[in-house]
Amino acid sequence: MWMKPALFLGLLALGLLSSLSALAADRVVLASLEWPPYTGESLPGNGATSEVVREAFRVMGYELEIRFYPWNRALNEARLDKDIAGYFPEYPEHWHKDAFLNSDSVGSSSLGLASRQEMVINWQTLDDLRRYTLGVVAGYANTPEFDAMAKEGRLTIDHSSTDALNLRKVLAGRVRAAVVDTNVFRHLLQVDPVLRKQRGELVMSTRLLGTNSLVVCFSDTERGRRLGRILNLGLRQVDQEAVYLRHFKE
Repeated sequence: MWMKPALFLGLLALGLLSSLSALAADRVVLASLEWPPYTGESLPGNGATSEVVREAFRVMGYELEIRFYPWNRALNEARLDKDIAGYFPEYPEHWHKDAFLNSDSVGSSSLGLASRQEMVINWQTLDDLRRYTLGVVAGYANTPEFDAMAKEGRLTIDHSSTDALNLRKVLAGRVRAAVVDTNVFRHLLQVDPVLRKQRGELVMSTRLLGTNSLVVCFSDTERGRRLGRILNLGLRQVDQEAVYLRHFKE
């Protein structure tokens, strides 16, 4: 059957638009930060946690795009940019309930104190840490108890922009210890040029501050709630332990 060129082109354009809309509907955009080995733009699979989230969406038929920003900007972009469905990784105790909903767990983070070998802090309770200056990353949550004491001024806190800078301050004697995730600590001793040279001088305390679950926070919208349900279903089909073991051995 013969069709007028204008009508044919119109139908073709409509078909292309429908295809593009379908593709867009199956693409999820999340904000994240540079936090290797968990997340990072240049890491294999964008990091262990990124791979868990990406694989969970993949098995549900969705493609994940991750946009990397400094942490505080990642939070703002997730709030303001309607293309971004949420952000990760977050601790469930610190998600912003006014604007986001959290997913099921996509991993965990164990926090401890890194210090010089000869200056390890022997502590039993957080009150034992009050006499020391402790380094933390500005904008990062730690544990609820630690952050509450810091906010009340019951702990002496020194802020840095990155974990690497905190550990350098430990080496320089500017802080007694730094709060850091145990896997981040090991990763930085391998890849940071300054820390690698002096890695024998740094050690993690055997006592942990705590272990936090990691979650994805979705915008509290109809779309965000739907994507959260989809991710949670996908997570049931992902062997998270295997993903993390593979990344942490790399």
